[in-house]
Amino acid sequence: MTANMKPTKKAAASAARERGEDRFLWPCKTHGEHPHYASSSSCVACQRERAGKRWNRTRSDPEARASHNERQRAAMARLREQPGQRAKDINSAALGRLRGLGRPKTAMPTTATLKQCLQIIEAAPEGADLDHAIPLKGVHPISGEWVVSGLHTPYNLEPMLPRSNKRKSHYFDPENPLEFQKPYNSFPGGQFYGGIGEIEFMRYTTPTTLELMTVDEYEALFIQTANEECDKACA
Repeated sequence: MTANMKPTKKAAASAARERGEDRFLWPCKTHGEHPHYASSSSCVACQRERAGKRWNRTRSDPEARASHNERQRAAMARLREQPGQRAKDINSAALGRLRGLGRPKTAMPTTATLKQCLQIIEAAPEGADLDHAIPLKGVHPISGEWVVSGLHTPYNLEPMLPRSNKRKSHYFDPENPLEFQKPYNSFPGGQFYGGIGEIEFMRYTTPTTLELMTVDEYEALFIQTANEECDKACA
């Protein structure tokens, strides 16, 4: 490209893909300076609006909606049959969740991190859920307050039996974290070391079974403990 030639949207999209980015900024006739998809060069806002119009037309027609749902189910079934698709789906879902939570770019996984996550997910036992040990949005089991923001990294992925994962949900108690929610491989003083050795890999590829209390049971125990402490103080 000579000095007199203006950069093109196609070139900007190609450069974004080379950097490992899925979006790039480019002027849009409708929305001005706005993110565009690196894969298709389409404006994110324009594509969302077009998809919304198509869905509104489909939703208003029962037959079209039924046909749409059937095509979606068939497409998802074909995807699930492809080797490694489950791992890719988990990565994609985590990225979507992080974007929905408004995470800054510095808190998003890099391309290298996503590849490491794929290795952990693909090595997980059949039938196990892949849980984020520290939830992406962890709330306190009593107050419901947002208390922690976990990362999508291989060190935060925990293969877990579906029943256990459902009971753990997105709860996190900072004062009483579960054992696997603590830094597993750390130096004195708590500085986290990110290397995965044989022991760590076994931990990440063995499904965890939790006999967790439900929130109601947790609240009952919390109240009982508080009453006992109050009785002791008043005695």
